Amino acid sequence: MLWTRLLFTGLAAVSISSLATLAQEAPAPDKNTEKKTEASPGAIDVNKPAVGKLTVIKKTDLKLTDDARKRDVLLAVCFPKEEGSYPVILYSVGQGAVANDSLATPEFLASHGYVVFAPTHPQPARGGAAAPNPDQMFEQYDTNKDGKLSKEELPEQLRDFFDTVDTDGDGFISKDELRAAVGGATPAPQPPKEEPKKEEPRKDDKEKEDEFDHTPDSPDMHLTEDPAQPAPEQPRGRQGRQGQGRGQRGNDPTSIIDRSKDLLLVIDQMAKLVEATPELKGKANLEQIAVVGHGAGAATAMILGGATIDVGEEKGKTFADKRVKAVVQYGPAQSGRYGFSADSWKGLNTPMLAVSGATQMNFGRGTPDPEARKESFKGAAEGNKYFVGIEGASDFDLPGAPAMRMGRSGQAPARNEAAGNWTNCVTLQFLNSTLKADEAAKQWLAGDALDKGTEGKARLERK
Repeated sequence: MLWTRLLFTGLAAVSISSLATLAQEAPAPDKNTEKKTEASPGAIDVNKPAVGKLTVIKKTDLKLTDDARKRDVLLAVCFPKEEGSYPVILYSVGQGAVANDSLATPEFLASHGYVVFAPTHPQPARGGAAAPNPDQMFEQYDTNKDGKLSKEELPEQLRDFFDTVDTDGDGFISKDELRAAVGGATPAPQPPKEEPKKEEPRKDDKEKEDEFDHTPDSPDMHLTEDPAQPAPEQPRGRQGRQGQGRGQRGNDPTSIIDRSKDLLLVIDQMAKLVEATPELKGKANLEQIAVVGHGAGAATAMILGGATIDVGEEKGKTFADKRVKAVVQYGPAQSGRYGFSADSWKGLNTPMLAVSGATQMNFGRGTPDPEARKESFKGAAEGNKYFVGIEGASDFDLPGAPAMRMGRSGQAPARNEAAGNWTNCVTLQFLNSTLKADEAAKQWLAGDALDKGTEGKARLERK
């Protein structure tokens, strides 16, 4: 949208290095909560997987400093209250998603005995450069720590955009409004405005319309971009340069390399996290680590698990980390994005689970067949590799997906709740099998419980 482009233009005038001078965050009593979970029954219901027996502690106000990159990394963590040593999951949400708003799956996994860290990554601007993180911006500009931004608190370069970002017109910018402007959560719905006259769609477009009957360029639809989706062909006259057109944000491999550094920072600075969160002491088992991600987060999981990428003139570069014992990708990575090629998967020996919606949103001409989403699964080395295709769902229905809204009312199409439940179920079984050597989970993955329980709508393949 025009005002989003204007906001990014204004942001360019603000030094990114100023983020390194963020004021220390004041404690917020509402951020740290405990959630009591119900006991898990003996039988596994794939359509409504029960939360585990453990009590989940959730903290959303942690921060680490990466001196090498001169920036702070904000993150959330979900972990069991009970004493014990639990495998660690590094959870990387998709582009446009905000980690603190995407903790349903981390809480679910924590209730079953995992420590789950979810960093908030920078949002790539056009050309793949990292734009300021909305949560970091908010903390920096909210000088009086009242939880809202007045026009006076903003840098002079951004004040011209204040009224546009202040969507509810209350004279202040909330964190949700700032996130929505920069590429995060969707703000509260606003009263609909007069709809502009729509042009009659071309015949070839009508044939490609999906169940939502919209395309990303229609004037009444906004999709917070998800890199899990292939980049669409650009209309004539609007094609940008490589990495700069619509659907190309963050396509540069440095985007996922930077994300991987966010995740590994958690492992490297675990002592600091325990110091800030004493309840974590002795609970994070760094000998058993998995990376779970959506879209760009899925691509990040793949390079940490052993997939190679091309960076500039250097072909087949590896960023594998031996501490990572398993990877899960929602919206699987594909060649042609983030430096992946058809040969990228050959060295992927790490156990892997890939989950993909079998129904792709209509992102214009050039959208590949959903079978193409199996590329990493088919190309990876044999052994402990799993792929799940979910009929009637898109990658936007999977955990960690970015917000999506349609129309000026701000109302989004309902998520496919069943797809989320099935994904959580198979993810738990995969992690239990891989990180906990759970024999029951291994048998579940080897059987047809998922296919039968979903009446064939979620199909589990293995090799």
